[in-house]
This record gives sequence, structure tokens and C-alpha cells, in this order.
Amino acid sequence: MGSSAYHLASLSFYRECVAAALARDIADTPTADVAFGDIHVASSGLQKALRRGELAVALAAARLLLLADPERLWRRLCVCAFEDFGLSDLGVTARVVAVAGNRGFRLVQGEERVLSHLVQLLCSMPKDRRLDDLYGLGAAVLADRDRRKEIECSAPEIAPLVHQASRLIVSCERAVPRRSFRVVSSESCVRALARMAQDGLVDAGLFELCAKGVRLSRCLLPVLLPLAIAATEAMGGVGTATHVPMPVVPRIGGVPACALDGFTRVGRTVLASLFAQEQGLRDLLADVPAATRLDVLHHLVFVAEGSLCSPLISDVLSEALRTEAIACAHGLRRDQVLAGVALIGQLSPALHALRKRIISRQEEALS
Repeated sequence: MGSSAYHLASLSFYRECVAAALARDIADTPTADVAFGDIHVASSGLQKALRRGELAVALAAARLLLLADPERLWRRLCVCAFEDFGLSDLGVTARVVAVAGNRGFRLVQGEERVLSHLVQLLCSMPKDRRLDDLYGLGAAVLADRDRRKEIECSAPEIAPLVHQASRLIVSCERAVPRRSFRVVSSESCVRALARMAQDGLVDAGLFELCAKGVRLSRCLLPVLLPLAIAATEAMGGVGTATHVPMPVVPRIGGVPACALDGFTRVGRTVLASLFAQEQGLRDLLADVPAATRLDVLHHLVFVAEGSLCSPLISDVLSEALRTEAIACAHGLRRDQVLAGVALIGQLSPALHALRKRIISRQEEALS
């Protein structure tokens, strides 16, 4: 399995680590005056704040979710640990999974106290999005067979890895009738991990982390982790973390603007309005099928704003995956994607103005 950083103890060990840290920790946690309107915006805000290392905002979102929907909170935190922190520190990822999967431990230690400790750990860590980029590329290849040929030409070094991700998506996920999302089969994921163990890619500690991570997060990213580890080691190892300039994000209705993204109802309304009013966007997306224009626009906004992380780990594999993932906007050429991301940056004042207008209308309707 290569580096000793990937050899993990049992999850019970990492719960003990959290308990020991809590026994030593007497520091107060920061607070932020943030008014998340609903659990969906709070979930989005939590993830964006973790990516940006904004501890007070992340804690505010996490505490709201803990009160309103604790199951959603712990599932979301597990997703974030794999999606936004990847190979950064698997010991911290193991702490998140170990605690999320043991309600009794959280109740004994104090659920909010445990939550605050984990959020602080995540906010202070370097970010690494290679697992999410790999999943996105695997899904894109399945949706558009020409994408695989494009990747083989532009980034042949990652083509086999992307093909493996596609095969796992096919074998471990199932479409839900009349719904836009897919569900993960835990049993299929465990079988896939067992095959990786036979190939020497997974030891007992990593197997436990990935299997439990799948069940708690209900996503495929934990199963991609062993493949990403092997590919990273083969391409020179994990790189160093560098700080990424973060654009200032205004508060809209008490909520950080980046939380109102295309995964939320407000965000989808905003994107539709932005497309309707901006001729430059209509020109850019003119050849994109009408049914997928909002999805493509969401992708551009995600790249320009929502996916930004700092500090961010950079190495040969992570950069290759990130570059190809950015280019995956159905119906746009690579140069058009880059132009679209730049255009979203120029339109950020208009984007924020629309968010403010729609939030104000909602508040007026409720008053």
C-alpha cells in the first residue's frame, strides 16, 4: 500500500483519540451571526465553509443541522471528509467516520462538543478534492462516451483510473426510478473493497474506514479512495498544500452567498434568472441542449465559486484530475468552459444581486 500514512488502525482507536483530545480541550469555539434559512442551505454553507477554512460559519451551519436534522449533519460531515479532504489526513477522516457511526459515544462526550472538535480539525486541514474529481470524471465518461476518448488524448496518464471509477459506478450504484439521483449499494461496495484487498490495495484499517464510510455517507467516494491512493503513489505521491486566493463572499440575508448554489432551490432559481438576463451566457450556452443548460451553468458557478478551497494540495494526479473535471461541462468545448468560468467571475455582482433580490422576496412572502 505504499506510504505508512495510509495504514490505519481500527475506528475504535480513532474514537479514543477524539475522547483524549476532548479531555485536553478547554478552548472556546468562535460564533458567527449567520441565519441559514433551511437545512439545505445550511448543508451547502457547512461544506463551503469547510473548504474555505471559515470556522465560525462552519460551526454555525453544523449547529443548526445538529438541532434540525442530526442524521443529515453526520452524513454530510462524512461526505465532506472524503469529498473535500481526500488524501490530506486519513487519520482525521477516520475520526469523523468513527464518531459519526457511534451515537452512544457522541452522547457520552457531548454531541455539540464532539462536533465542534471535528469541525475545527477539518477547517485547519489542507483540502484535497481528487476523489470528487475522479468520481465526476467517471460519471462523465458514462454519460458521454466521447469524453473517454478526449481524456485518453489530453490526459492519458489518468485514463485507466477514470475507467476504473466508471466501472465502480456501474457496479455499485443504482438509478432511482423517476428521480434524478442514484443510490449506492453497500453490499456491492464491500465486494469491490474485498477485491481490492485481494489485490493488496486495502489493509484491514483502510477496509473498515471505506466500508463504514460508504454506509454513513451513502456515496461512492470511500470506495474510490484505495484506487486514488495507489494512483497517487504511482505518480510521485501527495504534493504540498498551497494557499489559494479567495474572493470576498458577501452575506445575503445573513447567509454567505456561496451557500446559495445550484444544489439549493434558491440557487436554481437564481441561475435560471441569471441565464435569462445575461446575453453573454445565452450566447455561450446556445448549443447546449435546453434540458441541461442549468446543469452546465451550475457547473460553471461551482468551478468559479463553490469548489474553491484553501489551502489546497497540489500534485501530479490531483492537478490532472482537476483540469479534466473542470472541462466536463456537457455540450461545451474546453475553451468554452474556461471562458464560461471567467464570465461567471465577471458576472458575480449580478449573481449576488439576484440572490439578494430572490431572498428578499422570500422574506417578504413569509412576513
